[in-house]
Amino acid sequence: MLTANDYFDEGAKLEKSGYLEGAEEAYLSALEEKPGFIKAIVALAGIYNMTSNWEQGERLLLELVSIHPSEENYYKLAVFQLKKGDPSKAVQSFRKSISLNKFYLNSHLELAKFYQKVGNEYKEEIYLINVFRIDNKHKYALNRLLNIYIKNSRLPEALHLLVKLQELYPEDFSKTRKAEVQILLKMGKFAQAKELLQEGLERDPSVFRIQNGINDDPMLQERIARVLQNKLHFLKTHFSGTEEKPSHSLAVEVSILSLLLGKNSHAAKYLVYATQLSDISKANSIE
Repeated sequence: MLTANDYFDEGAKLEKSGYLEGAEEAYLSALEEKPGFIKAIVALAGIYNMTSNWEQGERLLLELVSIHPSEENYYKLAVFQLKKGDPSKAVQSFRKSISLNKFYLNSHLELAKFYQKVGNEYKEEIYLINVFRIDNKHKYALNRLLNIYIKNSRLPEALHLLVKLQELYPEDFSKTRKAEVQILLKMGKFAQAKELLQEGLERDPSVFRIQNGINDDPMLQERIARVLQNKLHFLKTHFSGTEEKPSHSLAVEVSILSLLLGKNSHAAKYLVYATQLSDISKANSIE
């Protein structure tokens, strides 16, 4: 006569071979032999997840949490309830999971994603911050928080997160540097933006494509255009008719501002001019 463990082992083999119907029967037999057999309940719930049998899966997991109420088991129950289309019960189960272990990251993360889906940004942020407090390198949480801060013009907070993202994920440098420059421009910190953009261009030329994001923001375009106009006016009035040469950095600023507005030929012209000024400055220092 087969024992509950025998049926379980048979079910595991059948599941591994892809015969899910046979595996389901074997796990059910294990539960008949040994009601409340936790390994069989978990395995059978896995089968129901693969076959999208949310009703049966929820029933099983409700039995599981009554036998063994843990943060992980309530999390599994909540996932089934979400998939079944019962979000209010799912939220309760996620919260029960957190009440058993406030550091259980998966439940905080799924609640954040749920509130994003239903458009509750306030609660989404709360759970994203919880995820960040549990794991301060969590890329998804950091990027979602960044999006929320930028969307709501919470620019100092966004800058803080961008610096952290650059430290943690140097492979995303081009993306984060472009975002950092755009935020500084929106804050009117043009000198800082220029320095960061220059540094970024030396490290990764693809940062030049920052103009794509600026083209989507007419107000920012207008502000940059005003700053460019002022600097060009300063160049023309202050240095015309004198032997004094403008600074290399001023020419670079004009070049970068032109670039940001998509005036590539204008940007190239002043970049060449900046190089010439730099060469003149070096020659004079040697003399």
